[in-house]
Amino acid sequence: MAGWLFFSGAVSLSEGMLLFFSVELLRKLSDIFDRPIFYLDDKLKSASVLVGMILCLAGGWVISTAFAYSALWFLKEVGAFILGFGLIYLFAPGWLGGISRTGDRLLISTDKEIYNARKTIGIILIMSSLYIFYGALLII
Repeated sequence: MAGWLFFSGAVSLSEGMLLFFSVELLRKLSDIFDRPIFYLDDKLKSASVLVGMILCLAGGWVISTAFAYSALWFLKEVGAFILGFGLIYLFAPGWLGGISRTGDRLLISTDKEIYNARKTIGIILIMSSLYIFYGALLII
């Protein structure tokens, strides 16, 4: 148990130091990891009917669960969202590219947010690592 805590503390400490002190290394790592491995749109185009059927079944199951258990009322909206995407995959797969491009333009860049908050997050991670190391020492 203490070994896992020391490992967790080391990871937290290294990431905290990286965020707090080395913005250039962080940018280089970001450039490396921001490259796509493969494009999901291309893979899903060939299986749009299968994906659509699976999403429709999953959406229907979620909605039926929501109606069966009144405490899970919020699942009706989740199921409708899943079912809607299943229907888009089945009947209008051309819209998926447009939805994807719109989402790419509208969503925020997490890189900018991390760069702006990197010192705060770095301090939090360094303090967390100290707490984890202290907990590991108490266990030994």
